[in-house]
Amino acid sequence: LLTRCTEQVTQGRLVWVVAVVTFFHLVPWLWINADADRSVARYAATLKDVSRLSLNARQSGYDELREIYERMGRKREALEAAKVALDANPRRPWLLTNVLLLMKELGNRREAELLLKEIVVRDPDFSNAHFYLANLYHENRDLDGAISEYRQALKIDPDHANAHYNLGTALMKKGDLDGAISEYRQTLKVNPDDVNAHYYLGYALEKKGDIDGAISEYRQAVRIDSNFVNA
Repeated sequence: LLTRCTEQVTQGRLVWVVAVVTFFHLVPWLWINADADRSVARYAATLKDVSRLSLNARQSGYDELREIYERMGRKREALEAAKVALDANPRRPWLLTNVLLLMKELGNRREAELLLKEIVVRDPDFSNAHFYLANLYHENRDLDGAISEYRQALKIDPDHANAHYNLGTALMKKGDLDGAISEYRQTLKVNPDDVNAHYYLGYALEKKGDIDGAISEYRQAVRIDSNFVNA
């Protein structure tokens, strides 16, 4: 614009003017943005103006803020950001995963359980919420609660391979070998290369006395992972 609007003899002087103005703009801009805490605080303040943001913008913005806080080691602030991202889009499984992982890292297992119970009441068809709640029960050795929630997840999503696999593991711990074998086979229908499902199916068949079936499954596990020592 300056070159179009000025004579050629003037342009040399204007280059110096532009350079000086740019320099005095650049120095404070770098001073502000080179400080991570100030930059993050300004970004967080921008996100709080919810009237200007769509739900998708809130979700992606707060999820990015959560990632930044995690890199800075500010776990509690990361958890708060993760909760807002989940609230903006509660059906996204990875947003729920982020919240639960941070709660686990901070030792908030009871809070995680209450959150999941609230979600399954509010949205009973959210299969991953049932799955995560089942995992929590499983970790707490409440096998009956875990089995019930895995079955709820599978009722909603019959092809949830991880739910089949974890249900098989819970049933084996309860001593229900037939139920475990059935669930490991369902896992392999969905994901034929699940090395752990082949291994534990072989283990369950061996317990049942089906040695040939067990050998076949152990061989499948070794075919997929030749370094699988137990298989």
